[in-house]
Amino acid sequence: MRKIRNDSGLAVESIARAIINSRPIKVLGCAVRKHLAATEAERLRFICIMLLAGMLVGDVILLFRVGDRARAAPNYSAIRTVTTVGARESPKNAKAFRQVWDSLMTDPKAKKKWDSLLRIRPGLSDTVQQLEKIDSAASGK
Repeated sequence: MRKIRNDSGLAVESIARAIINSRPIKVLGCAVRKHLAATEAERLRFICIMLLAGMLVGDVILLFRVGDRARAAPNYSAIRTVTTVGARESPKNAKAFRQVWDSLMTDPKAKKKWDSLLRIRPGLSDTVQQLEKIDSAASGK
């Protein structure tokens, strides 16, 4: 048996078409149409208005449930940093960054990786120097 792929839409649309074209849904649709055809127009209008009013009241109740915090997102007053065990605190300014950087450059493996990074991104060292100038100008040093 060959599978025929339908590129006309998403998988959800294919599933929806399969459900709509299924026998139980077609039988249900016929039964609903027969029932609606047998019902008077005034009764149908009343049922539709009541359904719409019920949905509107339900939406208003959900919107204005002030005292109920069960559905609301938790209230976070501040976001705090989390330090894991063994983690070092990151440098807070460019001068501290430069000190950490210089200590890394004493390692031959790290220096080799830095050199290969500079070959790929030649303006990176200039960017670090500009950040140091901005930081020293901002701190007045």
